[in-house]
Amino acid sequence: VPVAAAFAGRAFDLALRRLGALTGAKITESFVGVIFLAVLTLVSYTYVRPLYDPWAKSFRKAGRVIDRLAPPDALAVYAVSGDSSGIYYGRRKGWHAFDDSDWGEPLDSEQAIMELDKLRKRGARYLVFTQYTAWWLDYYKDFQEYLDSRHRRVSDTHNYVIFDLTS
Repeated sequence: VPVAAAFAGRAFDLALRRLGALTGAKITESFVGVIFLAVLTLVSYTYVRPLYDPWAKSFRKAGRVIDRLAPPDALAVYAVSGDSSGIYYGRRKGWHAFDDSDWGEPLDSEQAIMELDKLRKRGARYLVFTQYTAWWLDYYKDFQEYLDSRHRRVSDTHNYVIFDLTS
């Protein structure tokens, strides 16, 4: 990339000098150079901006709720397909739900219930769904009924859903 940038800079410099020689005005070189840089900046911003979208915002919000509500020794389960942001922001130890699955999600409600029960036996006290995995509650109907019948929703927003697994 540095070599290509050097050649591109040299070619651009040559093109601006020829343009200046054709018009006979130094201001033309400067004007075209500024226009080119402005267009390059706009195009760069347009294409790079989506890469900085704060997609972990729901993890941060859920993690802060866990940090505020849960005792320091509480363990939490995050249904987040491998992202550790929720665990980090929650400042609690915990697991990703279904870490041993290739897809990061259960095959069916029965598997989800069995996996959750295993994690509860290991000490899990909270279950967190973010906006990216809340669809589990609609897709796995029996799992949602199991959760709602046995565990209290501590918080339910459009960014996250948190269940208290001790109730």
